[in-house]
Amino acid sequence: MDERRAIKSAAASVWIWSVSVDDGLSAKHTRRRRQSFDRDAHSDTARDSVIVVVSLSVLLSMVLAAQDRFTLKAPNRKSPAISFLRATPEGEYPADGAMNTRLLMMLRVIVAAPQNIGAVPHGTRRTVPLSGGDFEGPRLRGTVLPDGSADWLLLRADGVLEMDLRVTLRTDDGALISMKSFGLRHGPPEVIAAIGRGETVDPATYYFRTTPRFETAHPAYAFVNRLVAVASGDRRAEGPIYTIHEVL
Repeated sequence: MDERRAIKSAAASVWIWSVSVDDGLSAKHTRRRRQSFDRDAHSDTARDSVIVVVSLSVLLSMVLAAQDRFTLKAPNRKSPAISFLRATPEGEYPADGAMNTRLLMMLRVIVAAPQNIGAVPHGTRRTVPLSGGDFEGPRLRGTVLPDGSADWLLLRADGVLEMDLRVTLRTDDGALISMKSFGLRHGPPEVIAAIGRGETVDPATYYFRTTPRFETAHPAYAFVNRLVAVASGDRRAEGPIYTIHEVL
């Protein structure tokens, strides 16, 4: 602002001197004209200052309005949580959309000598008959029938073992339940090799998950016809142990 005022003052001096020379004005008239020009210059400076302040105020208001308009606010909404570890009492279902589970049963199967079919188009096929086993849970318990129960295995080229388990369960009060389960098992080569040798291996060191489904005609156990279940496996020398949870 001071630079602009100095420039105007210098320009005024030159202009007043030139006009005074041309018009033959006296020194008195020259001083009057100089004072008049200075008043005008100060008026212009004040007006310029007001214009700058008003312009900045308007610009700031526009920036604040745009910020309020385009600021993204986090939605007041919770994402549904998925937990397969949190138990829910029987007959109660979560109202917040969360997927909870509760224990359905522990299933232990005893395997017999495997039947090695060999290399097939999609991998190496092997069938493992079951010679027995048992299951127990809060709402059902019983034994595994050996006849017709087996695990159809396919070892893929990527080292993943596909498991197609078919089991007939008989409850302690005589009801028959058909169970079939598809799953996958894989892990580090040294862990899988230890399982193949019949060694006890920590199930947390490899992946063993299945998806059981059930069918029955017995009215006391009709609830198994309309549930979804997931299971984790623990491979032992005598056969796998499945921890089966019902998804609520």
